[in-house]
Amino acid sequence: MAKDSSGELAKARVKIAELERKIGQQAVDLDFQQALQHVGKPRRQSGAQGGTASTRSSERSWRPGCKARSVRNGCAGWLE
Repeated sequence: MAKDSSGELAKARVKIAELERKIGQQAVDLDFQQALQHVGKPRRQSGAQGGTASTRSSERSWRPGCKARSVRNGCAGWLE
């Protein structure tokens, strides 16, 4: 009887491993399909062409003590 139940246990473990692999593959497939849908969506556009950017250019950043364009002394885009 012990041999019988150990054989059934081994078969059950094999089946569990197969099902876990199948679930993992399905999860990968689902993620891939969602990524494809995201890539295929058109990008959001502003109301008009050439709209204002959401962030400023890094050249225009201001730091205290910086007055004009230069890379010297840590004032990227500004001169002391």
